[in-house]
Amino acid sequence: MWTCVTVTCRDATWASAINEELSILNSQSLLNSQLCVISPDPRGTEGDGEATLNALLVTLERLNNIRDFQNGGTFGEILAESHILIVHHGRSTKNPFCYWPNGTAVLPTQNKNKNGSGLETYLEFITNICHQLKEKASPGVWVASTDLILSGYTKEPFNWPIPSPDALVITLQCQHGDAIYCDSVNLRKQEEGIVDSLSFLLPDENPTELKLNINSGIVYLKSTIATRLLSLSSKCPFHRCTYFGEDNGNQILQLSLFYDLLGPLWVKDKNAYLSGGMNQLRDNIIGITNDGDKVKARSMLWEELHEFQLCASPLHQLNFVNWTALPLGKILRRDSLFPASTDQPAVLNCSIKQNAPAVCINSVIESNLYDNELLMISSSIQSVQPDRFLRFAGRAYLLNTKVDMDEIPEFYLNDNVCMIGYWIRLGKEIKLGRSLFSAVDIPILECSHPRATVFGMDWSGFFLRKGIEPKDVWAPDIGVHSLMTARLFPLTKDVNSWKDLLWLQDIDGVTESRLESWRNSKRYSMEDFYQLCDPEAALRNLRLINTTAILGSISRWPGSLAPYFRRACAENWTDSLLSALDQAALESERRDFPRILAAIADLLASKAGSLSGVRNGPATNKEWIPAFRLLEVNGSNRNVQLDLIFLGAGLILLRFVTKLVAALLMLRSWLMERNQLELEEEDSKNFNLC
Repeated sequence: MWTCVTVTCRDATWASAINEELSILNSQSLLNSQLCVISPDPRGTEGDGEATLNALLVTLERLNNIRDFQNGGTFGEILAESHILIVHHGRSTKNPFCYWPNGTAVLPTQNKNKNGSGLETYLEFITNICHQLKEKASPGVWVASTDLILSGYTKEPFNWPIPSPDALVITLQCQHGDAIYCDSVNLRKQEEGIVDSLSFLLPDENPTELKLNINSGIVYLKSTIATRLLSLSSKCPFHRCTYFGEDNGNQILQLSLFYDLLGPLWVKDKNAYLSGGMNQLRDNIIGITNDGDKVKARSMLWEELHEFQLCASPLHQLNFVNWTALPLGKILRRDSLFPASTDQPAVLNCSIKQNAPAVCINSVIESNLYDNELLMISSSIQSVQPDRFLRFAGRAYLLNTKVDMDEIPEFYLNDNVCMIGYWIRLGKEIKLGRSLFSAVDIPILECSHPRATVFGMDWSGFFLRKGIEPKDVWAPDIGVHSLMTARLFPLTKDVNSWKDLLWLQDIDGVTESRLESWRNSKRYSMEDFYQLCDPEAALRNLRLINTTAILGSISRWPGSLAPYFRRACAENWTDSLLSALDQAALESERRDFPRILAAIADLLASKAGSLSGVRNGPATNKEWIPAFRLLEVNGSNRNVQLDLIFLGAGLILLRFVTKLVAALLMLRSWLMERNQLELEEEDSKNFNLC
């Protein structure tokens, strides 16, 4: 179990939202952690180095505070007996925000752990992966980035290096073309796994090797190294990396985790390390500024850490996607993110009226679809008219958004067009902003870049085709002219504004011009949405979509519901799930009925706190009397009466249905807390129920 899981985030608004998510996950032991901590980054943080140092300081202060005075100790003593995980909630660029506005830590992924929560977040995934990796590791600190998205699952135990390393970076093997904007890890001694160098890979480089080992973003630091890093946090200039500096009004000192903080572990030339030349290009791309105090900081790091070594160990069973470098079409076309089987699309946790060639994750589709290729993540297509059909011109992408077909009957998306939703706050109101662009566009590229496109064509061609001028989308005070900063997107509050938004994608053939209407609308850029984002509303919507998808498709759920029960308990929607299961039982065919009753039993067991299901046993145990009494008291409810009738038949026909009664026993303690006095008064009267 983790001693503490700490998640860094960019500001206090994200801290509140992520803290709620951590509380939900950890309440059902989904993170395997004794303590969860949120560490907002100091203002101006860009590098993962200063974010790691600040998070380490915040975590140790919290661990020290929860100890009593007699057992208190130094930070070094606490680290010597702790297993700490620090997860960075996305920080290298804003490209992931364009595609997935909620932060990659809450990106939905498939949980292949039978004891997991069904549909899990990437935070759960990376926490569990690191938990498996640390099984044989000595106490220390693990740091994981969410900039590089890993997927898959480990089939075999991780072989921990012997002797145990001072620091260990986990590597992945890949083709060079897939490693753009990643750190290539080169080994000095292959058999010992000692890192010789790291090199930042750019798109136009010609590799000498076709296969590379890249930095996965996961690194382990022995407690001795973490202690030495922590000892520097209060010294000048390192106090500028933590909240100390922010509280004192100092400008943040931006550092790289691997090139600055851990540089002395793999760079053997002191002068080369102090100059920082090896990571200058990388810093420029990520946005880390050079600082006069960096040389002093590196000199102090060298004195503390150069005696240690950084080792690397490969993890062959995982794939990855780099959201920093790729257009959305390439990310979602790859099998590594949401792998489908050879003959079926990837459909996970969705309520869909009909089959379609699709990758649909955590989504709801209430309309009928024509034969289109659809990719949806945490989105909904709604309609109160059951026979309404939705047609796309080809491949379509919907992420984190919703479409009400009754609000905009003429809704359409052209081939390869993406719609991304952003939950934003305008004053006291929560609104859903939407952007449109092509799956081949890379929003962060400046418009003058040779690969910069909008709806698949260069900017000058787009402006000519639509009659739009650069001054329409970029105000004079906007420094970088890119798709990210272009104010193209009106809020869709009525049919007219919907038409203005959808008009942007019409770049082929003659279409009705809506230029004047579009110009007169209040428009936003993806950068504006980024600044206006309301994290709590965004994460609340993810949970709502998750719940709606399950409740809307109970009767035709393709697999086991049991993995989702722990999440239902954590998020407090078990009552709705029980009602949906009741309805499914009433409407089910005879062959499905036992399966639904068994699901009800498992859900009741989860609600009662059981992590291992329910047990079989005789129905004459008097300990069950209080639970049966509750059913009798509530028997006036028609659904409960029918459930009891069906339960009696099920108990006679199938032995395993007795799990329901056993679950009621486990529920007994929970019920008695709410109604103890009433139970005692009624015990003797209802003793003969069994």
